[in-house]
Amino acid sequence: MPPCTLCDLPTGDDPHTDPDVDGEFCCQGCLAVARSLGDAEGVDGLSDVEERRPDAEPADDFDGETTFLHVDGMHCATCESFLEMTAGEQSGIAAAEASYATDTIRVDYDPDAVDADELPERLSVAGYSASHRADPDAKDDDAVVRFLIGGGFFGMMAMLWYVVFLYPTYFGHDPFLDLGGVTGLYLFTQVWVFASIVLFYTGYPILRGAYVSLRARQPNMDLLVSLAAV
Repeated sequence: MPPCTLCDLPTGDDPHTDPDVDGEFCCQGCLAVARSLGDAEGVDGLSDVEERRPDAEPADDFDGETTFLHVDGMHCATCESFLEMTAGEQSGIAAAEASYATDTIRVDYDPDAVDADELPERLSVAGYSASHRADPDAKDDDAVVRFLIGGGFFGMMAMLWYVVFLYPTYFGHDPFLDLGGVTGLYLFTQVWVFASIVLFYTGYPILRGAYVSLRARQPNMDLLVSLAAV
């Protein structure tokens, strides 16, 4: 299993390749970055990308505005570096900081030099797609509602078993059912099933952030929450 030509992460059993690009890559993002590096003027490798990244924070005397964009297509820290480099080369942008764990990039810009509506187009390069996230559309609202309803429903189902059959034992009372036989096995199985649905369905965004932080070797709060939950 050779490492990624660009970021040195494992490529897995099915590396991403392209006839026009030398090497094997861990994700489509690295492949897109490598393809763009071949066309970018003055950029010969990942070290050049790192050197041309803008500051994560604007200067103290910066008098501009800050916006957050959603970016589709980020897969690793290399994607972050490339997008930050791209942002730094745009006139009117003072600083930028991308996060592939949250699929966002924070942009500090001068509204007199660049319009906020132009930022997504300027940062939509090499297979990445940037868009404003200030006004989520109806699909985003529906997704949040599904998460809340699904998690709430199955969470209440799991808690019902706890309240009726398990909590009395915590206070020294006999359970309503014998928890040592087949009935107890059935009860604990139901609790496990409902709790697993809550954990892996409702908690998917946090678990995904934890997985991404492990791959990037940059532990974050999602990893701490996931360890406590699992």
